[in-house]
Amino acid sequence: MKDDIKDRVIAVMHYFDCNNAQFSQKVGLNNNTTIGRIIKGDTRPSFDVLYKILSTFPDLDANWLILGRGKMFLHAENKTEVNEPIPAYGSNDGNEIEIQEIKLDILKLKRQVNIINKFVEANELLDHLKSIKESASKPNVGK
Repeated sequence: MKDDIKDRVIAVMHYFDCNNAQFSQKVGLNNNTTIGRIIKGDTRPSFDVLYKILSTFPDLDANWLILGRGKMFLHAENKTEVNEPIPAYGSNDGNEIEIQEIKLDILKLKRQVNIINKFVEANELLDHLKSIKESASKPNVGK
């Protein structure tokens, strides 16, 4: 199985839950033809396209995106990685594609859990600040 840059671009699109048009818009391309041609394997991404992708998603590891080496993300807090080659769409092995799609769904779910955890932490902090404010506003009886 060949792991190609187009497969990693597809993985990024799946991770951020974007179709061609959404991804193109998000990274600042004028149309979705460029991304469409890349993921079909008709062309390889130019430096400008790679720069736009890496600028839009600064946690992506450039070595992973360009060379297929290492983890998908730079920072440990992302804890999501794609170390296995991603099968090309249209390959004959449907099971590998299905497995990879499941792995990408798991990555999306982990991302959503991280977001929910941040909301929970923020809510707990807000509750704590409210209790501090309430205790500060109560009159000091006996002093």
